[in-house]
Amino acid sequence: MNITSDRFSDLPENERPHAATLRTNLESLYGYVFRFDDALALFDYCLDKIEPVLSDDMRNFLAWQHVACRDASVTIWHFANAIKHARQCLARCPSLSACADHDEIKRLEKRFGGDFPHHKQLRHVAGHLSDMLASETDQAKHFIAADERNRSRSRNTFQQISGREYAAVFEKQRVVLEMSQTTRSNLARWRDEVIAAYGAILEAYRAQ
Repeated sequence: MNITSDRFSDLPENERPHAATLRTNLESLYGYVFRFDDALALFDYCLDKIEPVLSDDMRNFLAWQHVACRDASVTIWHFANAIKHARQCLARCPSLSACADHDEIKRLEKRFGGDFPHHKQLRHVAGHLSDMLASETDQAKHFIAADERNRSRSRNTFQQISGREYAAVFEKQRVVLEMSQTTRSNLARWRDEVIAAYGAILEAYRAQ
């Protein structure tokens, strides 16, 4: 049973809007995997174009790689948020909630965080870089000693790419994302696992 295609017509009327929002959050997981695909395609295109000796064109490809990495970082953060919002919607549907293993639903979020341990920090770097650079005090919260000399050198002060590894600095911690098909496959596996977990809840409800 695919919960993302279900209309929830047999739920109590007051629960149906919440169930519909639950479905929307689960459906969005497909879109986030596709968005990661797009970011990875751009990253790979640029990776093929970059040569050992940088020209102005090569610098453009490097800049586009950073665009791809930032979008991938934000996409994974949205994916994690969709899992959280699905759980919150479930809580507003007592009929479905009564059939759920809530400890397991919470473990899903925790395990996702284990597979993508830096998704919150990377999103912050992508979305709030100007806040991190706003003042000496703000910079001091994030820079590590080796970065001090680079404070005013580059728009990518907090972000570097080496091969397929995108690395940034957040609160003096090095945080990383691998831009690869392995990461994409991991994200797709999580999509399927989350949807299956909620599908099992709906099946249990229907079986009553």
